[in-house]
Amino acid sequence: METTIAPRANRLIELYYQPLFRFAASLCGRPEMALELTQRTFHRALERPSDSPAPTNVRQWLFTLLFLEFLETRPRPRCAPQKPVFS
Repeated sequence: METTIAPRANRLIELYYQPLFRFAASLCGRPEMALELTQRTFHRALERPSDSPAPTNVRQWLFTLLFLEFLETRPRPRCAPQKPVFS
């Protein structure tokens, strides 16, 4: 199974690494964090190859995955200040 994934992985990395890294750097502003986001994006994409879209949509899918990875690194805002239920 891995022999069929490796050429696909190499091709995806070759085509999309630089654009994804630049996008990640623009989101977080830190090269080390951009590197981590880019690696996590490829890991997520290659973890389940059956989830990948048609070849014409791969770029958009990878950018979406990267943005979701970025959002997961951000603290979640609270909707309202925490108040005790009973005073």
